[in-house]
Amino acid sequence: MPYNKQFGSKTAHSDVVRNPDVQAFLKQCQPLREPSELESKELVSCFVDPPTGNPDDSLKYVIASDGSFYTSIIDKRLPSIQVCYLKFSTILIDMEEYLGLEDAKTHMIDPFKVAAMQRNHEPLPLVLPLANFKLPEDDCVKSTFRRQMDAFLRSEQTCFIADDTATSLMSTLIELALLRPDNNTPPGRIKVHQCPSAGCTNRNIYLDPNKPDHQCSVCGKPLYISDCLRLWEGVSDFHANQEPASRFMSYIEHLIPIHYLRFLEVEDPALLGELAILVDGPLAVFGNAAWLHQSIMKYIYHLKKRQWAAHKRAPIIIGLQKSGYVVEYMQLLSHHIPNDRIFSITDDFRIEYLGVEKSGNGFGDETYYGQDFVYKSPSDRLFVFALPYPFPSKRAVPNFRLEKVKIERYPELTVALNLITQLETELFHDALVPIALAHKFASISFKPGGRVLDILGRKARK
Repeated sequence: MPYNKQFGSKTAHSDVVRNPDVQAFLKQCQPLREPSELESKELVSCFVDPPTGNPDDSLKYVIASDGSFYTSIIDKRLPSIQVCYLKFSTILIDMEEYLGLEDAKTHMIDPFKVAAMQRNHEPLPLVLPLANFKLPEDDCVKSTFRRQMDAFLRSEQTCFIADDTATSLMSTLIELALLRPDNNTPPGRIKVHQCPSAGCTNRNIYLDPNKPDHQCSVCGKPLYISDCLRLWEGVSDFHANQEPASRFMSYIEHLIPIHYLRFLEVEDPALLGELAILVDGPLAVFGNAAWLHQSIMKYIYHLKKRQWAAHKRAPIIIGLQKSGYVVEYMQLLSHHIPNDRIFSITDDFRIEYLGVEKSGNGFGDETYYGQDFVYKSPSDRLFVFALPYPFPSKRAVPNFRLEKVKIERYPELTVALNLITQLETELFHDALVPIALAHKFASISFKPGGRVLDILGRKARK
């Protein structure tokens, strides 16, 4: 690492360029490449006509959410003191209002209606310590990180009903944690695999979610329900902890849709059948709390079953991918794909063309809770999206690898495709309006937004 204001050499790269091992490595590796004509024809043959459905299957509301974070240095003299500002934004779009934005006579968009529609968003801010920053009652950064994370999940700002903790985001995490498959966990308890306090040997701890506070029976230090996410494992006192903060942001992005579904199932089950929820990214949970994907998969499956048993429609849940190797590869192939075609991505495709390692349990066995599709819309736009697997678990059906890709397994696919074509926007490449708006309200710009947060932290310290 350089000293402050020490700049790199203008010629130091020449040693790397001349190194034969570096050149040999770059020549031998096989990156993602554009498919040949023969391969293109073979792949395009996998794209089929999308299923046709009842035109009455229209949606009235769309909810989309997104998150962003910004790392800030609290003191310029001590740049190792850092915090992270997280912001989550959820936007509600009334489809009747959205489709009425265009004036029937002039075919122009009414800017006042657009402005009114954009007011239906709800922000959730949070600050987490990253390095050399802790509360007076805590002994290390890790303890404050855990405390802040748990407090956010329980906070009134995440409650649907003020002062009712049963409607907080923590209640949704508890619901999913209770669905976690673990034969050794007592009923009604949440497993924390290890006490986070340094030097403590207490393992396989089972917490009662009905109790407000918990302490370790060995070291006496506080325990939190959110310790089940295991994010504390990546928090250190010796470096900035951007990765666990980023992971927490990702987990909240998957918890928020379930949070809305749980509330609406109690308050207005009929509304669920008129609702679509857009998730930014694949329907998958990575990292320390990858176990969440199993609970989410089970919850969505049983929610649909309950809706159908009550003769009501189930909500539509779509994960939209804006980037990644699948998106990049399909963009290379896009000019070969006819419009209005769909492809349910198979494990064989990922192994053969994307270089994904073959797995006996199938791709994404420990992370994914939804099936990826590629759709070339009638307007020549390409979308990579996912729908939840139609099973309670991956072990509940024989030949899961083959069954998950069958288009007929996804009766909501027609409605999802119709929604995608309705929400297309030319603002960004192959984008949907709700996701673009959610990102707009969640993202923190480097200038001026980030600079303002820097000033906020420094003034608060003074």
